[in-house]
Amino acid sequence: MSNYSFSQLEALWTAAGGSKASAPTAAAVALAESAGNPSIQNQQGANVWGLWQINLSAHPQYSLASVLNPLGNAKAAVAISNNGANWKPWQTYTNGAYKTFLSAATGQFLPGAPTLPTVAVGTSIVNTITSIPDAIKWVFTNWLRILEFLGGAVLGVFGLVLLGKAGAKEV
Repeated sequence: MSNYSFSQLEALWTAAGGSKASAPTAAAVALAESAGNPSIQNQQGANVWGLWQINLSAHPQYSLASVLNPLGNAKAAVAISNNGANWKPWQTYTNGAYKTFLSAATGQFLPGAPTLPTVAVGTSIVNTITSIPDAIKWVFTNWLRILEFLGGAVLGVFGLVLLGKAGAKEV
């Protein structure tokens, strides 16, 4: 079976009795937990399975067969999360990893979600930053990328200098 998309997970959530209002968060949590793979087991080998990574040790009322069924897994997630009111049992919610998927699907910036600047073809990055506060916000949200770029550039120049010196000695 192929992996579920964001919209398919939203539909599955509501088919399982989940509220439409909590469907986007539910889909984002499922994508962060399982990448939409309905038969995945927790990577650490824990007794945690399916789209919403239902922990069978913590929730023995569910069987492995029921949580490997996408609808059964969604029903368990609806019940455990109190219909999306309590996502604390999901680590990808508490650590914010779900925000990446929610931002990508909704097109909204969420604090803590990694973002990449999007620029239309033929548009300068300068045109995407419309004010000084926008520029400052972009620098603060991308400071690690900026440092990685600058570090890579410095190392590249250093490597070229070393290659130049090595080449000069051979002559």
